[in-house]
Amino acid sequence: MHIVTQVLGRLMARFLTVCTLMGTLLLQLVNSLRAKFTLIYQSVATISNPLAKIKQSINRLVANLTIQVQLIKLGLINVATKVGQLGQQLLTTVRQILQRVYKALKRGN
Repeated sequence: MHIVTQVLGRLMARFLTVCTLMGTLLLQLVNSLRAKFTLIYQSVATISNPLAKIKQSINRLVANLTIQVQLIKLGLINVATKVGQLGQQLLTTVRQILQRVYKALKRGN
């Protein structure tokens, strides 16, 4: 019985040694994975921050372009209105000139 106890004691000692070594190796692997995960997370954060800034810049650019398009449309409407008014004035002036020419021709005959 004494031999069985000694063998069991040695087996338990070896088992505990193996378990301790396995735990140490697993802990090292877990720490390594945590470090890599942290680096990847920081890399993603570093990449996403400029992307967010670029997105904000694009949104501002789109807003500015939209405002510029609206201002161009407004300018074109104003130009069309002015051209229409000038066209009416020219038409009125031409009619007045024609009436004066007809009157002058009638007087001359």
